[in-house]
Amino acid sequence: MICESIMNEIRIETQMRSGTHYLASALAQVYHYRPALFKDGAFVPLSDKELSKGLYEKVKVENYDNGILYVNHYYHILPKDLYAERIKVLYLIGFPYDSFYSDGLVFSSKEYSVQPSSRNKGLKNYKFRYGSKEWNFLQPYMIKNACWLEELIGDPAKLVVRYEDFFINFNNTIHAIEKHMGKFRCNFPVPKKNSERIYWSGKINYNIDDKGIKELSRIFEKSLKHFYPEYHHITY
Repeated sequence: MICESIMNEIRIETQMRSGTHYLASALAQVYHYRPALFKDGAFVPLSDKELSKGLYEKVKVENYDNGILYVNHYYHILPKDLYAERIKVLYLIGFPYDSFYSDGLVFSSKEYSVQPSSRNKGLKNYKFRYGSKEWNFLQPYMIKNACWLEELIGDPAKLVVRYEDFFINFNNTIHAIEKHMGKFRCNFPVPKKNSERIYWSGKINYNIDDKGIKELSRIFEKSLKHFYPEYHHITY
């Protein structure tokens, strides 16, 4: 049964470059909750302008009177009260090859921007390479990301949503969110698909070099088999 009560606080814990701004924007709209991003040890309210930077279209939420939507990544260490049982949590994951290719692109660009990767000017000439400056910076996050995913495997009570499933089976995905987080106040926004993501295009060799593919496959072997069985055969 869908919960009819109004919650004051909810939280999403997300993988980098896997639809964080889309989900935060969508939940802010369907619940009228003020989104707050974890930054420098504290949660900072996100304006519509800041939220829109990571989206294809500008977003405007009529009001945020109902509560707070906390937004953090898997590597953040949060205040203890944010782990309280009263706060419903949704875990958003994404195809690891896409996540780290996209983050490598962002890190290597002149402007470190949260904009969709398809709008990044350096996209056409970029390849994520093992041992590159951005690879070395991101490698510790890869390991943390893989450990986080494996922890999620071990806790079936947690609601884990794949970003890709918003496109594969939108209705079932948002129904699971509504059942877990609480009744929506309006229609859930439909995301815009980027068909150039590796998950859809299959151009993994075009986007990542062979050594990079091999290492990502090793790091994410267990979590890929569980969350992305359709892609776990990539071993190179």
